[in-house]
Amino acid sequence: MATKTLKNGNIVEILGIGNTKVSLFTENTGLDNEKSIFNLSGRMKLRSGRKIGTMKVTSPSAKHFRNNPGLEPTNINRSFGNKSNIRTRLVSVEKDSNGNTTSCFYDLIYLSKEDVPRSRALNYKIINDTKDIITRTTGIYGISFGKITMSNTVQSRRIVVRGVPDSTFKLAVIKYTDYKDTALNITNSTEESILSTSHGNSTAILGNGETVTIVSQTIPASGFYSFNQKFNKVASETRYSINLLSSDAHTSFLKNKVSFTTLEGQWAGWYGATITQVVNPVLTLKTETSSWSTVTVDSNGNGSYVTFNSSNPITTSYTGIYNKSSSSISPITILKKLNVTHVFKSASQEFSARSGPDGSGGTYGDPKFSTVTGEESDWSNTVYRSDSDNGIVGNGGTKLIINNISTAISTASSTNDTLTLKYTVEVIKWGKKDVTVTLNVDNIKTLS
Repeated sequence: MATKTLKNGNIVEILGIGNTKVSLFTENTGLDNEKSIFNLSGRMKLRSGRKIGTMKVTSPSAKHFRNNPGLEPTNINRSFGNKSNIRTRLVSVEKDSNGNTTSCFYDLIYLSKEDVPRSRALNYKIINDTKDIITRTTGIYGISFGKITMSNTVQSRRIVVRGVPDSTFKLAVIKYTDYKDTALNITNSTEESILSTSHGNSTAILGNGETVTIVSQTIPASGFYSFNQKFNKVASETRYSINLLSSDAHTSFLKNKVSFTTLEGQWAGWYGATITQVVNPVLTLKTETSSWSTVTVDSNGNGSYVTFNSSNPITTSYTGIYNKSSSSISPITILKKLNVTHVFKSASQEFSARSGPDGSGGTYGDPKFSTVTGEESDWSNTVYRSDSDNGIVGNGGTKLIINNISTAISTASSTNDTLTLKYTVEVIKWGKKDVTVTLNVDNIKTLS
């Protein structure tokens, strides 16, 4: 018998039967075109056929055959025009536990139709292509639950856990009650399970000794387990966490847990993803006075004047979309740009220009606008970004531009009794909480 481990790792064993002799030699040893040649020789009657040997081809560890190995005539063999040939007869096949073919055993049958001299010897190639065995492992490899934000109305989300059948997992749905400082930083939180009893079929004891309701399931043959989770209406921004515990967490899940992070504390060993139920922010534009008492105002351009004093400011409110840039908002009902005109009239006093420092670090005169801390801005709450290192508290992320600012004094019924204030408000981005932007007009003009 001749045995050879080929360059691809396959093992070929050929055994001669009867008077068949088998020899083995190698051409071009160590080169890319190295060949292992099995030489079978013997004698038999013309125009007859019989078994002259056996051939076994075995793949290396962690590989299997794409197709069953076999013999294929070479071009040289075809050029000789021999009528005699060799055929294989499959005797047995070995497979691994997943049904991959790893070894084939054949009888070699020679059909003699003429005398074949050594110079025209039959020439065949052993076909033995292999590929890697894909190891089937159990594990949870994905969880989907939709977008990571949702509106504050009643919501339902389909939570889908995907994995290899028979993989086990535990899952909890937690609601946080957050306590925040003025910069919207979370300073403390409490949590509760909101998993309904119709879905929760078990409990888990956390690291702090608390017991929570959970889903404890095994992935079925379909490859996924799913259920619908309800989220009630909320009045303020609310966080939830979908927490997973699985000793069979698949490598693909661990490497690509897009929204999931490794939890700590009482949830140590679990993975969690956060969903936030958001409330669309309200922007309130407020114009007020501390000292004017004889004034009425028309803010609608219809000639209808209403009282304007310290107890009756001008207030208009607009609802935006949570944490969204105006450029990506399509509804025309959402404020993006607003031209403001206020026409003030005094019944018994005159408006006059003011200038110079106001004694508080600013100046009198036409109002100024800025979103930068330290720069003068007559509108409050215009700094949109917090900077805890420098003690700066932003307005929650609502970014505005106020420009085209102008004032004009004119006469309607008596001298200089009318003041017209104009400006344009542009919402560049809506933030995460309600914000009131206030302009006090006392520093704009003198009323006496």
